[in-house]
Amino acid sequence: MNIYSNRDRYIDEMLEAQQRELQELRKEPEDQKDNPDYIPRVEPEPQRYTAKETLYIIWGAVGSGLLIAGIFIVAAFLFLLFCTQFWLK
Repeated sequence: MNIYSNRDRYIDEMLEAQQRELQELRKEPEDQKDNPDYIPRVEPEPQRYTAKETLYIIWGAVGSGLLIAGIFIVAAFLFLLFCTQFWLK
């Protein structure tokens, strides 16, 4: 039982160390702020779609879903036709 608690404690310590390391990496370097060539990090803004582009994407997804559903329906119809005309005779 003690082995598992030590393993869990080790994993927790490793995760905490990684979180601290990530927080340090996200900080702006203090020594570079005084540099005249320093460019601060800028988070990219999420891409926004216009209403027309959004509708185009939605209709494309709906159309492709209907196409795939149509293919399955035709395949099921042909299978039933095969079963009734050839298999059961």
